[in-house]
Amino acid sequence: MVEMEIQRKVIEYRIVGGTGACGRAQRSTFPAGIEAPVQYGPGVLAFAVYMTQYQLLPYQRTAEVFNELAGLGTSPGILQRAVRMAATRPEAPVNAIRRALVAAPVAHANETGRRVNGNLYRLHVLSTDRFTACCPHPKRGAEAPDAFGLLAPFAGVLVHDHGSACQRYSCWQAFCKAHHLRELTAIAERSPSQPWATDMIALLCQANALVGEAQNLKALPTGNVERLRTRYDTILTEAEAEAYRPAFNAEFMPPVLEEGSAFVPWIGGKLDDFLCETFERVVGKDNCVAFEGMALQVPKDRHRMHYRKVKVRGHC
Repeated sequence: MVEMEIQRKVIEYRIVGGTGACGRAQRSTFPAGIEAPVQYGPGVLAFAVYMTQYQLLPYQRTAEVFNELAGLGTSPGILQRAVRMAATRPEAPVNAIRRALVAAPVAHANETGRRVNGNLYRLHVLSTDRFTACCPHPKRGAEAPDAFGLLAPFAGVLVHDHGSACQRYSCWQAFCKAHHLRELTAIAERSPSQPWATDMIALLCQANALVGEAQNLKALPTGNVERLRTRYDTILTEAEAEAYRPAFNAEFMPPVLEEGSAFVPWIGGKLDDFLCETFERVVGKDNCVAFEGMALQVPKDRHRMHYRKVKVRGHC
């Protein structure tokens, strides 16, 4: 049986003084951070920041949690002061999180809208299952992830929602399947006549389940990968044959206005003259024409000995 016990812990620090063998008076000091006769320790302050900033619990309710579970006489004002203090000391943990994200083998990039001082900003995020870095920026395009400063040095697999701003980077790219599931669900709901969307949803969910089962492995077993790939190709082939190709043909196939053929019957003639390319050239003084780097001589006939300065037409 596993139990959890939450209790208050009080630590008392005392200063010791005296005279050493050398005859000099010595006096100890309090540990760093001890500034008042009674104060809350770093564990209490860190938990206050966690509850209010990550769990998004209001200050009043967080104070009630402290008081009811541990008997701490905290107030919302004390918790607000703890958050303000934490905001002035983020450099070390923030830099550690950024380094961990850049070195991660897989990371997810996304953005959403939020208000900053009344103005609409885009909150750009890079995250893994353990770390998250956020960057509010007034723009949504390429300059925002550049200002974020994490995607350019990132060398792992970047998962995103097809955003062109992310596709500019040289790292490996993968598209977020949660967005694919959302689009496939819309197709399945609006077009029940296209069963391939439902089949693809089932395939993506199956792939996600297999990945979850293989968390302790370096990669999916080859057999699973091949089966998923074969099923993926089959679904797309069937979708093209059953849905997209008929729909495409129907869109560009107007109804027949009258019976018969739109082609005129062949009545004879020099077919080569119709099925060739023609070029016009002016014959030079040497009775030759230039064509694609070659000099072609015009032969004499019974009408003329030469054709200098005459415009002629060539067929090929």
